Amino acid sequence: MRDTVMGPAKMCEDVGEGPQGRMTAYPRAELEKELLYLPDPLKLAENTLNLLRQDEHIKALEIVRYASRKMPCTVSWNHIIDYDMSKGRVTPAMKTYNEMKKRAQPPDAYTFTILLRGLAANHQYPQSLPRALSVYNSMYAENSPVRPSIIHTNAVLKVCSRANDIDALFEVAAKLPRRGKGAPDNLTFTTIINAIWNAALNNPLLSAEQHTAKRREAVRQGRRMWEDIIGRWRVGDMLVDEEMICAMARLLILGDTPEDCDDILSLFEQTMGIPRLIPRLGDPTRQTHLTPSRAPALLSSPSGTIEATETDPTQPNPQSTNADREETPAPPSFPSAPASLPPSVFTPLPLTPSSLPRSHPRPSHQTLSALIDACTHMSAVRAASSYWTLLTSPPHSIIPDAENLHMYLRLLRLSRASRHAVSLLNSMLLPRSAGGLGIAAQPKTFRIAMSTCVRDAYNPSAASHAITVLNAMAAHLEEPDLRVCEMFVAALEKAAKTGSWRPVLAGLDALEPVLANLRSLLSYGAFGPADTAPQEDLYLPAGRRHPSRIVARKDGSVTGSSARAVLLLLRRMVGLYDRGLERRREGFAREEARAVRARRERLSAFVERRSRAMGLGVQREESGAGTADTAGVRAGAQDRHARRPGEGRSPGRKGHAGSLGHVRAGRGLKVLRLGGTERARERESDPAFEMGRV
Repeated sequence: MRDTVMGPAKMCEDVGEGPQGRMTAYPRAELEKELLYLPDPLKLAENTLNLLRQDEHIKALEIVRYASRKMPCTVSWNHIIDYDMSKGRVTPAMKTYNEMKKRAQPPDAYTFTILLRGLAANHQYPQSLPRALSVYNSMYAENSPVRPSIIHTNAVLKVCSRANDIDALFEVAAKLPRRGKGAPDNLTFTTIINAIWNAALNNPLLSAEQHTAKRREAVRQGRRMWEDIIGRWRVGDMLVDEEMICAMARLLILGDTPEDCDDILSLFEQTMGIPRLIPRLGDPTRQTHLTPSRAPALLSSPSGTIEATETDPTQPNPQSTNADREETPAPPSFPSAPASLPPSVFTPLPLTPSSLPRSHPRPSHQTLSALIDACTHMSAVRAASSYWTLLTSPPHSIIPDAENLHMYLRLLRLSRASRHAVSLLNSMLLPRSAGGLGIAAQPKTFRIAMSTCVRDAYNPSAASHAITVLNAMAAHLEEPDLRVCEMFVAALEKAAKTGSWRPVLAGLDALEPVLANLRSLLSYGAFGPADTAPQEDLYLPAGRRHPSRIVARKDGSVTGSSARAVLLLLRRMVGLYDRGLERRREGFAREEARAVRARRERLSAFVERRSRAMGLGVQREESGAGTADTAGVRAGAQDRHARRPGEGRSPGRKGHAGSLGHVRAGRGLKVLRLGGTERARERESDPAFEMGRV
């Protein structure tokens, strides 16, 4: 006789014998007394559900077992199976299902639905897919009390999709009739399209060529399936909803041909009646609607109106340089398109007397994101801005969510529209009562907006736009985001090279409150002890450092080894102060130059103290001596005058080694050097690198 099972409820001292001679944790008298107040299956099901909500699973199971001798308890058994599945206990749920049948309690349609949906939710369980197929196939048996419906089919298809088994998915779908009871519906096709998309992406063992071929084959399968979907929709056999349309749009994005991205616009015109705002591929006037990735000709403001940007893309930018052109990512490299294309499966269907009236799904946030994403892939900035205006205005009146705004900010970053990015950010953070969108701020929001200012750093107004983003971050985030501060300093470094020193000095003034928070975190805050990683990592170029040592936590705070990244940021600020002191001829008053020098000295002294406290090396170059004192920069270095590979003098700075701090000799000021080269610092401030980290 097996041991007694003790449940979480209060137990009696004596243990009784339950149905079929099985030892229970509750005496028979107690169970019979409970059943006196549960005269029918409805009361029993309500009592079972209440016990499960209190996590008294054992007691609920014992009562249902005892009541199974006197009344049908299928609903109560379903509650117990659903409870086990919700807790991730797949094996106990299957055992309860088998015990239910042994106690002459036939499963109903809800039982199979609960089992299949529970197996889909616990797809990480190794036996989820085999057990789901076994349960589903058992419904086709002659003695099965329930025949499978499309609800059960959709549930088992979801299990196959999450298990990434396309062969099993198509094997199940092949058994479905074309019409009538059990025919596929919109959810069926949505599940299949999402499964194809997921299988095309999750192939880590494939080579690059195999991965490309897999994605192209997935797009071809989706096109063939869409032709069948439109045929069913045209005769009224099936409805088409927004979820299915957006799933097909995500699948087309995987293609690497211009036809795939262009067909997304035709897809929404075909199904939702949203007109194309750019000519179809092959039209001679199409090129006039494509905007280069430098700056958009027209962009919509958050209020929905079309405004002109700061830069005309049709005219050469006099402030652009070769470095600027190198940092601009090239548009997607599509193969050349033919002059004309055959009719596509995504062309709008004409209304004929034989065709039934069709109702178009109402677009929402998913549609807005899909259209902006498609236009971004085609570098059609003008069309994306027009779609934004169209969908956020009546009659659609879509209120953008955070993901829509982030995608639109990325589009503005592609076109270097920092002014519009700042305007969109202000509208996003403004409460709805004041006419804004009232969306909660996230660190990612400020990172994308700041990276837009970095890409637009050669615009004379970019520094003021970056200051606006920094002030918004300080007002809406509890702790400063390290990556936003790094990109802000990168924007100031670019502005210092091409423009006046005044905007840079204003940016350093705006950074003072954030700097105070960073200094507090370094001294008293959440920073952990310096890790034991090699100190040389601090001097590597930004693209070669370990990500965990240069980025902050996802919640925006900076801890542990990220403290070294904060010190690097502060040293870059020291370098900016030094550049300003070297350019005093721009009209600095003597008192103003003295105040800037004092701020520089305080910041430099703080960096040196914290570097020594954390065990980081600081190189000091004494005035007039020409010798370098290296403390703890490279363990085991024998030659005190040895340089790192690639270290050299900065171009245009005679007599000074490449460093983050430069002052004129003879003034008795300390010069902090970070052992890196000017080229390494340029790489750290590369906006393309910064955007890759967003």
